[in-house]
Amino acid sequence: MSEESEESEEKREVSDCRRFDSDRYKDFTTPALKALYEERMNDSDLDVDLMAEKFSEKLHECVSHVAIKRVVSVHSRLWISTEISDQLK
Repeated sequence: MSEESEESEEKREVSDCRRFDSDRYKDFTTPALKALYEERMNDSDLDVDLMAEKFSEKLHECVSHVAIKRVVSVHSRLWISTEISDQLK
């Protein structure tokens, strides 16, 4: 394996939960989920599993619009807070 492909396997993009803007997320999800709810109310024959899948997809879409991403590697210490990290330097 090349060094570049090994490095890409060790790194992945994740949402930075500490900096997640919940107010902005609410602004995105409110109209999106309302539209899905209205769709469900207008179509009583809609399959429950399909509706659950639509809700899940919409929530993931909203998270992807709002979340700040960061790249982490297998060596990242996600459990360490900024304060602890500063002390270890």
